[in-house]
Amino acid sequence: MNWRFKTERGFESFSDLVFNNSKKVIFAVLLLVGALATQLPSLKMDTSTEGFLHKTDPMRIDYDVFRNQFGRDEKLMVAVKTE
Repeated sequence: MNWRFKTERGFESFSDLVFNNSKKVIFAVLLLVGALATQLPSLKMDTSTEGFLHKTDPMRIDYDVFRNQFGRDEKLMVAVKTE
């Protein structure tokens, strides 16, 4: 037997198990989703540039020095001169 045949037999066995125990599988999936959903309030998302680096990383330290010297990039000023 080659690996492809063994893999296909494994998927076939798994699908038979799911089909024969469909109510138990649905309950288990709902239980798993519910358990994971309890952690949603504590989920935090950091999309800042600094979030990708450790606080002690030399690149981040240099970046913090740069930001302190030249200011933060949170503000944008647009000037329009008309005739």
